[in-house]
Amino acid sequence: MKKALAVLLMMAAGGLRAAVTTEQVTTVSAVSSTTFMGTNVALDSLNTVHVTYYDPASQRLRYTKLVNGQTTWSAPINVIDQTVSPRSDMKLSGNTPHVVFYEIDATGSRAGVKHTQLNGSTFQSPTTIQSFVSTITYVSLAVASNGQPRVAFNNTVSSATVYAAYSGTVWSTHTVHISSYPTAVALDLASDDTPRLAFLTGGDSLGLPDDRLGYFAVGGSTPTVKGWWPVDWATAPPSGLALAVDDNNQSHIFDSYTSGGSPWIEYYLASSTGGFLNYEPVGGGSEFLDAAVNSLERPTVVYLSTAPGFSRAAWNGTGWEYSVLDGSAAVAGVGPSVVYNRFDHFLATYYTTAPAAAVHLQTDANRGLTLGGTVQDFAAAAIPGAVVQLAGSIATGNLPAGTGSYSQLNLWEGGYTVTPSAAGYAYVPASQSFASFQATNTTVNFVGGPVNIDVADNLFDPSKGEIMTVNYSVLPGAVLVRVYTLRGVPVKTLVDGSHAAGAFSTTWDGRNDAGEIVASGIYLIRIEADR
Repeated sequence: MKKALAVLLMMAAGGLRAAVTTEQVTTVSAVSSTTFMGTNVALDSLNTVHVTYYDPASQRLRYTKLVNGQTTWSAPINVIDQTVSPRSDMKLSGNTPHVVFYEIDATGSRAGVKHTQLNGSTFQSPTTIQSFVSTITYVSLAVASNGQPRVAFNNTVSSATVYAAYSGTVWSTHTVHISSYPTAVALDLASDDTPRLAFLTGGDSLGLPDDRLGYFAVGGSTPTVKGWWPVDWATAPPSGLALAVDDNNQSHIFDSYTSGGSPWIEYYLASSTGGFLNYEPVGGGSEFLDAAVNSLERPTVVYLSTAPGFSRAAWNGTGWEYSVLDGSAAVAGVGPSVVYNRFDHFLATYYTTAPAAAVHLQTDANRGLTLGGTVQDFAAAAIPGAVVQLAGSIATGNLPAGTGSYSQLNLWEGGYTVTPSAAGYAYVPASQSFASFQATNTTVNFVGGPVNIDVADNLFDPSKGEIMTVNYSVLPGAVLVRVYTLRGVPVKTLVDGSHAAGAFSTTWDGRNDAGEIVASGIYLIRIEADR
C-alpha cells in the first residue's frame, strides 16, 4: 500500500517569551485621541488572526484578517454598510467570527443592537437583538459551545442591563438590572455555557456616594445579581470594564475608577458561584481596557496608562508585572483588545494617531517560524511532481517540492502535520518530531522511492526450464515474497529478509519449498514490505 508518513510538529516558543513585536494592521482617518475607537482581536485554531475595528470617519465597523503563513492583512471589508456605535465585540465559533454592535440610524428605523457572523467572504445580514434609539451603547459578546451567540448590553432608553441568548432562530432577552446610569457591560461564559456578567450602574439608593456600583451576575439560563462593589467615578460614568472566565469558572473582573481625580484600574476575582475571592489594585490607567486569562488562571489587562503609552499588567501569582507595549506619544490607547493563544502568549490590538491614524497588533507570540526541508529519492535527486501537504494549525495547503525542497515561512507557533506526496512514491522522513519548537527554523527531510510490483513472463512451463520474474521496488525494511495456491496454501518462499531501498527482482522456477515441480494451474504471489 502506498502511504506517506506524517510527522506531527508542535511548533512553539518552548515556554520562552519571544520579543514583543508590533505591526500595523490598517490605517484609519485621523481623529482626536479622545474619540473612542473600539478594536477586537481573536485567534482561531488555524492561527488566522481576526480583527474588527471602528472607522471613525465613515462610522463603519470594519473587518480584516491575517492568514497564517502570510504577512499581508486582507483588504478591510464592512461588517455592515451602516453607521454604528464605536463600541462592538467579536468572538469566534470554531473559526467563524461573530460580531455584535449597535447600529445608529437618525430615523430610528434601523437603530438597535445587532448580531452578524462571517459567511465566506462577507458578513450575513444582521439580526436584531433589541431595537431602541440611542447614540452609543455598550455591548459584549460570548459564543456558547453549540455555536450560538450570547450578548450583554445596556439599553440607554430603559436604563437596563440586558442579557440575550440566540436559539438558532430567535433572540430572547432578559433584563438583569435597571438603574439610573447603565454603563459598561462585560460578558463571558462558564464551561457549562452559563453566563457570567459584570456591569457598572448608578442611582441604586444603597447609601453609597452617588450610588455608583459594579455588579456581578451569574446565570442559569438567565443571570441574576450575586454581588456588588463600590466604584468611585467622577462626573460621568466610566467605560472601563472587562471580564474573563478561567477554566475553573472563576471570573476575573477589571474596572476603572477615579481616585483623587486620577483614573485607576482595580481587579476582582469572583468564585464560580459569584462570591468575591480577592481584590487587587492594578495601578494608574484609563477607562480603556480589556482582559484575558491564561492556562494558569492568571489574568492580564491591557490599557492606556496614565503616562503616555499602551501598557499591560500581568498577574504572576504573587503580584503584577508591568510593561509598556507602546510608549509613543501617538498612542491613542482607546478600544484595546487582548487574547491569549494556546501557548499563553498574548495578542493585543490598539490605536495610534501618528504618523497616521492606524490600528496595530502587539504580540509576544512567535509568528516568524519557518518549516521546510527536502523531498528527494534515494539517490538525492528531486522527485518530479512532489508536493508537501501542510495541515494542522493552518488552512490545509500544498507546498511544491518538485525541485527537491519545500518551505513555508511566517508560521505562528502551533501544531502542524507535513505529508509528502507524488504518484507512485512512498517516503521515509528524517527522524525528527517536536513536542515544542524553540528554534526559528525547523527542517523535516523526506526520502522516497517508487513502491510497486510487476510480474514478468507469468505464463511459463517449469518442465522446459522456463521461469517467471517478480520485479519490485521497496523502501528500507523487511521484505517477504511468497507464492500461494488459490486456496491460500503457501507453496514457495522467494524472498524473506531485510532490504535497502531500491528496485529488486526474484524468480520462480515452478517448484515448491521441497524442490518439487508443482501442478499446472494459477498461483498467487504476495509481497509484504514497508508501505
